[in-house]
Amino acid sequence: MEERTGRSEEIELFFNNQDSLHDMIALHVRRLKPASVFLTTFSLSEIAIRSLIELFEEGALLALTIITDHTVRKNKLDMLLFANENASIFLTDVHAKIAHIYNEREAVVILSTSNLNAIKRYEAGALFYDPTHIEFFKSKITELIADSIPFEPNEP
Repeated sequence: MEERTGRSEEIELFFNNQDSLHDMIALHVRRLKPASVFLTTFSLSEIAIRSLIELFEEGALLALTIITDHTVRKNKLDMLLFANENASIFLTDVHAKIAHIYNEREAVVILSTSNLNAIKRYEAGALFYDPTHIEFFKSKITELIADSIPFEPNEP
């Protein structure tokens, strides 16, 4: 992964096919621990969900909210059921990959082209530490949640 410091307090990233979004999330959750995460993603995978559960077990992750595409319910119901044991999950039409990681003192937003799964291609993304950017993405995540439906395992 290459890092290059940008304007303000942004750091631009370039992911290779070894560094996934869930790896970046884990790195920053451990740095900010204890931390909470709001996450938007088009897709989920077992390896990513397991890595987030590990953060709960370590005591590094306090709360996890996942906003994912409604098609995940049809295509990966098992992943939703698995994640639902530890996360609040919302379904909507979403393709954005945003992770807002925060605690009482600090926050970071990761914007990525990578879904919450193991990556096989080159992916790109950026980290944002600047409060203006963090508030912008936080407000967009709040809007997404308002436009979403909560995942209910027993509903068809």
